[in-house]
Amino acid sequence: MVQRYLGPELLERAEIHDFDSWAAIFGQVVSEMELSVAGRDSFKMKERFAKFQNVPELLKMFRSFADVKTAEDLKLPARELVEREDGERLPRMVSVEASAQLQDYIAEIGRRAEAIQARLVPPTEDNMLKVSSDGRKAALDLRLVDPELGSVMAETKISAAADLMARVYEDHRNDVFLDPSTGEEHPTRGALQIVFCDLGTPAATWNVYDELKLQLAGRGVPVEKIRFMHEARNDAEKGRLFSATRTGEVTVLIGSTQEMGVGINIQARAVHLVDLDAPWRPADVAQPHGRINRQGNQHPEVAISQVVIKGSFDDLHVADVEAEVEVHRPDHARAPGRARSRTSGTTPCPSPR
Repeated sequence: MVQRYLGPELLERAEIHDFDSWAAIFGQVVSEMELSVAGRDSFKMKERFAKFQNVPELLKMFRSFADVKTAEDLKLPARELVEREDGERLPRMVSVEASAQLQDYIAEIGRRAEAIQARLVPPTEDNMLKVSSDGRKAALDLRLVDPELGSVMAETKISAAADLMARVYEDHRNDVFLDPSTGEEHPTRGALQIVFCDLGTPAATWNVYDELKLQLAGRGVPVEKIRFMHEARNDAEKGRLFSATRTGEVTVLIGSTQEMGVGINIQARAVHLVDLDAPWRPADVAQPHGRINRQGNQHPEVAISQVVIKGSFDDLHVADVEAEVEVHRPDHARAPGRARSRTSGTTPCPSPR
């Protein structure tokens, strides 16, 4: 699309007149086994635009009208991620076992997907977009698809996140920080944790934000220090909230990608970021992670945790987003033997020091 608008004469010269011609020259489609919408142990063969080819020629065309600078080119200062058990400095997957109720719902999701693919139901009644949405909600908490469910006794993503964040809070409640304005030690101690969650935002009825706040408070995190980004309704209120994160008045800040994915300055005390649900687009992964891994953070190392339910729609969704990231990653940065899902066993997140 960009080349069509900014370099149409280059496409004409190369006799590229449509997307299929462009994809045949510069793209490579591969077939591989992927988790199906049904999750668990259900797989299907899928063809995917997996990577670019003839990259030097493509870059030569693109850079005739674009000046590209990456973070590596600019040598922007960033914090190291805490090293995982496998030696990689990458976000840590925290996997949660699916409850029996969730497994039953996942099976129902699979039956709905099969009926849609077989054209047994009209799209006005059910469709893959609705299936995907319901799958994401159920993986986060079944109460998002069944408000009448009441309390959930089994471990959920919310309870797993609360356990993890309570440990991090205890490990970092006495961390010392400098006042950016004076360079002196700030009298208020304690680090900040950031939670991104796009589903179950604050509402008058049951919601994920209030449930997480309740569970964190029950584990010893001061309830008055847990804030929602949605509380700030204008620029002045946002400014005061951001300031509170930098002075230690806020210990946990919970918000959505739309509300706090870009343009906020809260990194000074941030030690841990949690992805409670998987976003739709690769940019919605990179931008939120930039809220903690950036210049001005006073921690030498930070941690990012991605909480997922084993065998649920999370597996499929995380794999899809990773695949999109992989397509746009430079060849020299591409990991060999990329797995389609990285939701291996539950791993508690060690606190950065």
